[in-house]
Amino acid sequence: MTFNKRFFFTISPGRSGQGSLSELMKAAIPEAFVAFEEPSVKPMFPGRLANWERLFRRRYIETNELLGRGDVLRAFDAGDTASLSRYAELRLAWIDRQMTRRGVDTYIDISKHFLHGLHRPTLGFLRARGDWPVRVIRLVRDPIENMRSYLNRNKKISLDYGATNSSFNELQLDPNGLSKGELYLHAWCETYLRGDSLIQEFDLAPAETIATRDLSNPKAVEVLMDRLGLPHGAVPVLPAQNTNIERGFRTTEVDAHDVELFKRFMDKVPEDLRRRLPLPEGSINV
Repeated sequence: MTFNKRFFFTISPGRSGQGSLSELMKAAIPEAFVAFEEPSVKPMFPGRLANWERLFRRRYIETNELLGRGDVLRAFDAGDTASLSRYAELRLAWIDRQMTRRGVDTYIDISKHFLHGLHRPTLGFLRARGDWPVRVIRLVRDPIENMRSYLNRNKKISLDYGATNSSFNELQLDPNGLSKGELYLHAWCETYLRGDSLIQEFDLAPAETIATRDLSNPKAVEVLMDRLGLPHGAVPVLPAQNTNIERGFRTTEVDAHDVELFKRFMDKVPEDLRRRLPLPEGSINV
């Protein structure tokens, strides 16, 4: 008997505990391919050579496009569906090879990159070939904390997110005058709005939601897996993690300026879109 493969995808803007969720699922569901922002680059050379190797492999082997970055972002902003379909087909072929190599029929994608352009063609391919239905996990962190965590990393936002004024966005905002913090707040909103629209477009079951703070509660993670229909073993207790601190960055401490910035930004979000966001209770009135 032939069994269809099972695919699970995550709605998350990043800096929301994806690494922790992936570790928990790997431990509890060893028979699944749990992919945390894959394909990753694991350099073989030491020191400075590793940096050159990483750049080379991101360009030619484990490419940015396979990950969902680079030309994927530009193609989405331009509405280039042909290119997006080509990249999604290549990525799906990579996933299939990895599942075959591992001998598994369950794939769990935990990555902020999924909704940056490859989401629609990927689900289209899966539905057409019968690996259906897929399920969706919504991982939610408080938007102000999320913004502050990103700002502390001081990354170049254009590496991971497209234009705020793309006509293909759910939330279209003129980038002129937006601070870097507001750009990350836009990314937070856009992620959940795209996920919501994807669920409606493909008539998926509602996303199963877990808050970042609940990842430290094994029972909450077990409930998530049960609702997704994922057979699992015991969920371990993971110590609190903060990759900002581990990499020498500031801790995520929200201040009054962050709160005021959030309030000003939310005034720019139309009410009909705001109602679709997984905003923490009372966050608009903080």
